[in-house]
Amino acid sequence: MILDIVSQTGSEPVTLEELKAYLRVDHDEEDSLITSLGVAARQAIETKIQKVIPTTTFDYSLAELPFGGGYYDRRVRANPTIYNWLPTHGGAPIVLPRAPLKSITSITYIDSSGDSQVVPTSVYQAIPSSNGPGMVKLRPNQVWPIPYPTYGAVTIRFVAGMGDDGTTVPDAIKTVIKMVVDDIYNHRSANSDVAMTANPAVKSLLAPYWTGLYV
Repeated sequence: MILDIVSQTGSEPVTLEELKAYLRVDHDEEDSLITSLGVAARQAIETKIQKVIPTTTFDYSLAELPFGGGYYDRRVRANPTIYNWLPTHGGAPIVLPRAPLKSITSITYIDSSGDSQVVPTSVYQAIPSSNGPGMVKLRPNQVWPIPYPTYGAVTIRFVAGMGDDGTTVPDAIKTVIKMVVDDIYNHRSANSDVAMTANPAVKSLLAPYWTGLYV
């Protein structure tokens, strides 16, 4: 599987002005540095809590779609009408590797002719989660199409993130971003006696937001 960032439409959760106020910096000479430190701190925290903070669109590429429906006969999936039978439940869901899930933009696949096709939204449903990973699941009495057997034949485009700006990001996360920036800004030679990641305040502030999944 391959995960690519398509675009980041959300802005950084902590503004340059907020970072400078926290650092007690009243000049503009290091604006670029402070901005880059804010981005680096946010990215480090995303890895730590296993969540996306600014709204971001991803492409998640897979080799195939699940068999679905609780059966394993590809003949049924290819032409279920010949058996006059469809599954009554959605089968195994697809777990998306970035949280929190906001929406599914599209699911496309390469068919047996090598052409790109779009899976209708009537076939599947998104299962968002505010804390854990989101999923994609078949709707009742639906089956997934069969993609051409090649790596990356299926692409799920989805949107994840806490919000478009800092107003929807918890204060605890924004506080930790400021703390990490302050630590790096004031200890540029990395000679700090106590690593910021070992700071118990950081661990306590971030603990409620860890999802337990990041791939």
